[in-house]
Amino acid sequence: MMTFGIMTVAVVAFAVIAFAGINLGINACK
Repeated sequence: MMTFGIMTVAVVAFAVIAFAGINLGINACK
């Protein structure tokens, strides 16, 4: 279970970073 929890945290963190990166990219293009 501990490994699953770490995997979930890693996936959520990656999604947040990717979402922020996309938003920054869109704002930079405007």
